[in-house]
Amino acid sequence: MKKVNQIMNHPLFVEAMAGISQYEEDRIYCGHDFQHALDVARVGYIYVLERGLAIDKSLIYAFGLLHDIGRYKQYKYGEPHHEASKDMAGIIMVDAGFGVEDVCTVQQAILKHRQSEVLDDDDFASIMYEADKASRACYRCEAAGTCYWDNSKKNRQIEV
Repeated sequence: MKKVNQIMNHPLFVEAMAGISQYEEDRIYCGHDFQHALDVARVGYIYVLERGLAIDKSLIYAFGLLHDIGRYKQYKYGEPHHEASKDMAGIIMVDAGFGVEDVCTVQQAILKHRQSEVLDDDDFASIMYEADKASRACYRCEAAGTCYWDNSKKNRQIEV
């Protein structure tokens, strides 16, 4: 997981995570912090294992870490976070030693992580979409009543 550790230590990643933390300091809803990134990666990895799929763990963790880093640019400049995350992920992943195909796979999943209607169960982007949503603990959230998420997307119970 050397490449994943390089992502975590990349100056652009560190800057983005610090910016997100600053902008979300008083946020009452789910955040986009490092814990969320790891939760998405871990849930995604569980899904891959449960389905018996051959998806490299480093890609799953790359997605988890990078899918929301564009929130920083969304807060600062108004740029859609999935587009900013895709662009930043490309730079960071290349610097971390990922190949072009892997970078494209993660970038496409980042672009689709908000679009449930275009996904297929065992496709990388679908699994990562599911992991992103499943990582949220809506069942214990004090702000769930005012959350903008559609009720059909909210996790009302722990799924096992």
